[in-house]
Amino acid sequence: MRAQKAGVAVLAAADGKVLRIRDGVPDISVREAGTAQGQECGNGLVIEHADGLSTQYCHMARGSLVVKPGMSVKAGAKLGLVGLSGNTEYPHLHFTVRRGAAVIDPFAPDATGGSNPCGGGKSLWGTSPAYKAGEVLNAGFSAEPVSLTTVEAGVAPPTGSSSALIAYVRAIGLQAGDQQSLSLHAPNGAILAKTDTPPLPRDQAQRLLYVGKPRPATGWGKGRYEAVYRVTRKGAPVIERRWAIAL
Repeated sequence: MRAQKAGVAVLAAADGKVLRIRDGVPDISVREAGTAQGQECGNGLVIEHADGLSTQYCHMARGSLVVKPGMSVKAGAKLGLVGLSGNTEYPHLHFTVRRGAAVIDPFAPDATGGSNPCGGGKSLWGTSPAYKAGEVLNAGFSAEPVSLTTVEAGVAPPTGSSSALIAYVRAIGLQAGDQQSLSLHAPNGAILAKTDTPPLPRDQAQRLLYVGKPRPATGWGKGRYEAVYRVTRKGAPVIERRWAIAL
């Protein structure tokens, strides 16, 4: 949220003409506002491109759009700012590519489903971004249990006098069947706390996980405490993140 409030620009993916826009939808998590029927995209716009292609940009910040319908834009031109409008739980840009009325995959624009739904055609990207099988959005340490709200607001790190040491992580893009592991390690490498989750029953846009340990009677030993987070998918690791704090 701090980055979003500071301003993160949304840029045009390609040359084109702005077809339509929407602005004025409040920036508020769908967890608080409820589903916005008819305004799922929140604030956003659609740009028409050559070859029957169009791009749509959703969840932008209220009052940030700097283009109007009918305007021509160049690739890389600023359109507005990332926001929290429409059906979203955290600040991000929802980006959709269409050919006519059909949604297409910009990595495989000629894919038609069947046995190879992810294959077909040359990528539309000028330089194709690397595929990510999920991502860690936030990771850190806290002195008390955290929630999605407190993580968004920013968590103060623990100190040597804190009554607890908690490691937390928020991951996005998790899939049904994914298994997560989060462990907290002492300076000597010993595991202080660990959790292993059962396979996810369904795809999840985001998941918050944390583990912790109360302060020992003798206090926290000085040194580097490390957290390790892993996601296993179909028996293979797809995400690993390590982070540490000195007490």
